[in-house]
Amino acid sequence: MKQENRLYPFLCVYGDEDEQTLIDAVAHIYDSGARGLCVESKHSPHFCREHWWFTLDVLLRECKKRDMKMWTVDEPFVPSGYANGAVKRHPDLRKKHLVETHADMIGPLPNAKILSCPTTEQDVLLGAVAYKRKDEKTEDLAGEPIDLTQNLYNGIVYWTVPSGVYRVFFLYETQAYANDYVDFFNRDSVQLIIDEVYEPHYKRYREEFGKTFAGFFSDEPGFWNPPFSGGGAPDDFCNAAGVKGYAMPWGENVRARMEKALERNSIGDLVALWYKAGDKYGQIRYAYMNAVTKLY
Repeated sequence: MKQENRLYPFLCVYGDEDEQTLIDAVAHIYDSGARGLCVESKHSPHFCREHWWFTLDVLLRECKKRDMKMWTVDEPFVPSGYANGAVKRHPDLRKKHLVETHADMIGPLPNAKILSCPTTEQDVLLGAVAYKRKDEKTEDLAGEPIDLTQNLYNGIVYWTVPSGVYRVFFLYETQAYANDYVDFFNRDSVQLIIDEVYEPHYKRYREEFGKTFAGFFSDEPGFWNPPFSGGGAPDDFCNAAGVKGYAMPWGENVRARMEKALERNSIGDLVALWYKAGDKYGQIRYAYMNAVTKLY
C-alpha cells in the first residue's frame, strides 16, 4: 500500500550556494526516499532578497521535476515573529508584557509614602493596588484589593496603611522584552509578517502555491513570557500563570476580554496572574488564558 510522503527534511541554506549545489541537494533528498523538503535560511542576510529568490527558483524547479513538495521557514532565523526585521521600523507594534513590583507595609501607618520601582526604563505604570497578606509565612493574599491608583502622584503612592501587613503592587506595561518581535495579539503587528514575508513569496510563486510550493513553516512562535525578576519556575516549561517573576504577555485587548469574562473592571485582578490573590485567583487566571489564547 502506497503511503503519502511525511518526510520533509530541512534544507539549510546560508546564502552563498551556487546552482549546482542546490540541484545536488534536492537530488540527495529525493534519493533518500523523501518526497518533500523545507527550506530554512540560516541567518542569511539575503532572506526575501535577490539571492533568496534565486535559491528558491532553483529548488522549486528541481522539486517540481521530481513531483516533490517544498515548504519554507517564514523567518531568516528562529523563532518566527521577527517579520524579517520589519518590527524595528515600527517600534509601537512590538509585543507588550505585564510586570509587577511590590513593597510590604505594616500598619497602622498614617500618611505613608510608597515609591514605585519600575523594572526597566521602558515600563509604563498602569496603576497600584494593595492586598492584605494572609500571614507572615506565605505570600498568599486575602480579601478584596484596595485600588490605590488614584493615590499615585509622580510615581509615589500616598496612603494611610490600615492595621495589618499589606503588600502594595505596582503594575506596568512594558516592551522591554519584545526583542523586535511582533505582537501576536495585535492585528496590525501580525500584518507585518504577512506583508514582509508571505505576500512577497505569494507574488513570485502564486502559480505553484498549493501545488509544488506547499506552504510556510513557522518555527516556535509563542507567547514568550520571560523572567523579569528573581525566583520563578525551575525551568522555562513551568513559567505559567501563577508563577512569580515572569512577564505576562499583554495588551489592552487582553484586559478588555478579561473584564468582559469576569464582569468587572478591577486592576487588582491582575495581581492574581502571579499570586493567590483573594478567593477568585483561579477564575482570573482562567479568564486571562482564555483571552490570550483566543487573541493568539
